This record gives sequence, C-alpha cells and structure tokens, in this order.
Amino acid sequence: MTKPLNILLADDDIDDCRFFKQALEALPNTSTFAEVHDGDELLNYLQKNEEQLPDVLFLDINMPRKNGFECLVEIKKNEKTKVLPVECFLPVTRKIKYTPSLKTGLMYMCASQVVLRN
Repeated sequence: MTKPLNILLADDDIDDCRFFKQALEALPNTSTFAEVHDGDELLNYLQKNEEQLPDVLFLDINMPRKNGFECLVEIKKNEKTKVLPVECFLPVTRKIKYTPSLKTGLMYMCASQVVLRN
C-alpha cells in the first residue's frame, strides 16, 4: 500500500475546491487535503509549513491578490519550497498569454474543465 499524499489546492473558486475534494474522496488511497483561496494565503501557508511541505500543490493561475504565476515565481525562488511539485491549471474559458519559462519553473500547464452530468 502506498503512503497517503499530502495535497494542497490553491483555488479561489469554492465550487472547484468542493469538486476537487469530492474527487479525492472517491480515490481508494486516503489523502490529506488542505485548501487556500488566494495567492497571499498560499504563500503564508507554505511559509508556516515549510518544514513539512505538501507532496503536491495544485495551483490555479487566476487567483486574486497574487496570481498563480506570481506565486510560482516566489515558490521557486525559495530554497525550501523550490522542490515542491506544482501542477498549474486555468479554466478553459479564460484566455491567457504565457510562455512557460525557467524563471517560474513551469514546464506544463493544464486547462481545466468541469463537465456536469446527470
């Protein structure tokens, strides 16, 4: 049996957070889950927990205060947090121009879309 993952979600959309949590709960492996809702809250969380970072951060690019790109730059500049695996996503309905670069450490970005079925 694999060890449970410690997952952090940074997303300002409460519905998306709820869907994400429900999807995790449906998985056979129990995971610990925490969520933050803006860039400042994310960076504060990581600073307070830098001795025990999450196993992975799911990062919404379009957040208030500090957006995901700004957070990613700060995460990758910090010696303790730069090793944190980060999965970035943005809603497919939003258009954004960005070229991944070594400055942010972003190599891949996922477009997210929620499909609701009866």
